[in-house]
Amino acid sequence: MIGYTNSDYANDTEDKKSILSYVFMMSEVAISWSSKKHLVASISTTEAEFIPATTSSCQVVWLKQILKALEKSKQALLLSIMITILLYVMIQFKGGNIRCFE
Repeated sequence: MIGYTNSDYANDTEDKKSILSYVFMMSEVAISWSSKKHLVASISTTEAEFIPATTSSCQVVWLKQILKALEKSKQALLLSIMITILLYVMIQFKGGNIRCFE
């Protein structure tokens, strides 16, 4: 996963608030993105860059948790498919007559 973040310092002429933007990509495909105005006006360029950096960091943590959960689900699904195939093959070789408990 690759992430990019940016902020324009006080670009809004009315309230001097910056706009924060970020995008996270996997295999050259955007999986999460955002572009919105800061809730507060930044008093320096450092602060204007710090706000999207912290927001993006929170998003990275959330995305990693989601990807980890999906990987576990994928493993469980593959195991379930393998068991189903194994049972099907066993039934075919036993002539359709299989007992789970004897």
